[in-house]
Amino acid sequence: MKIVSDNTFYLDAIKFVDTNAKHIRQPNGTHTGTVVFFADTDLNTFVYRFPTKSLALKNHNLVPWLKRYNIPTPKTTLYNYCGTLFEKYTYNTNKTMFEHNMSSHLSDYELFTIYQECMQIEYNISKIPVSNVDKIAHKSYSRLYYTSYIAKHNKTINTIIKTAIIYIMSHIGEMRFFHNDINPTNVLLTPDKHVFSVIDVDGISLTNTYFALINMLRFAPQHMWMDLLRYYEKISHKQQPKKLVITTMKLITLIKKSWTNNRLTLR
Repeated sequence: MKIVSDNTFYLDAIKFVDTNAKHIRQPNGTHTGTVVFFADTDLNTFVYRFPTKSLALKNHNLVPWLKRYNIPTPKTTLYNYCGTLFEKYTYNTNKTMFEHNMSSHLSDYELFTIYQECMQIEYNISKIPVSNVDKIAHKSYSRLYYTSYIAKHNKTINTIIKTAIIYIMSHIGEMRFFHNDINPTNVLLTPDKHVFSVIDVDGISLTNTYFALINMLRFAPQHMWMDLLRYYEKISHKQQPKKLVITTMKLITLIKKSWTNNRLTLR
C-alpha cells in the first residue's frame, strides 16, 4: 500500500464523505485508468473509486437491478464532490480466485465448481430486463473493448486478428446484460472456495452470451470448456453454438499474450 499525501482533491472528497477517515492509501500496482483509494473509519475499511462520469452513472443505474436480482457484487453508493462522481463500498477481505490458486493450487473439481457458479451469475445478470434499465447503461461493451484494446496494444497482426474475432463474436445473437469480465482477479472466494462475489462491475453492459462466455472461458482450463458450455446450456435452457465458441477460443488462445494481474486488492 502507498500512503497518499499529494492528492489533495481526492483526500478532500473522501473526507467530505467520511470525516474520520484515516490511513488513506492507494493499492500497490497500477490499475486500468480508475483512481482508487482505501481508508479506515471507525466503522470499517472502505474502497473509494473515481471512475469516469459515464461509468459512474452507468454503474449507479445498474445497482438497483443488481440488488433486485441478488447479483453478488459490491453494494456501492455514489457521491458527488465538486462535480466529480465517485463510488464507495466496503472493503472485503476474502481472497480472489487468483490468490487462492497461487497460495494453494485449486483442484480441477474446485475450479469447475467455481466456474459453474460464475456462469450462474452471468446468467442471472442476463435476466435483467433491458427495457427497464436506463439507456445510459446500454453502451455496448464489446465495441468499447475492441477499440480500447487496439489503442493500448501494439497494432501487430496478431492483436488485430484477436480483436477482430472478439468483435465479430460479440455481435452475434440477442443483446443482453452481462458482467463481461469475470476472471480470476475479479472473483472473491469464501474460505471453502465457493464464489462470494464478483467485483469490478465497470464492464456490465449490453453484449451477447457468446462474448460473455468467451471472456470467462479464456481463463478456464481448456479441457473444461465443453463441459462448462453444456452446463450453461442446462441453466439457460437454450442450446449454444458450442463448436463455434470453442473454435473461437482456440484461435484466441493461439495468439493471446500472457495477462498480468493488477486488481488483486480491489475488493
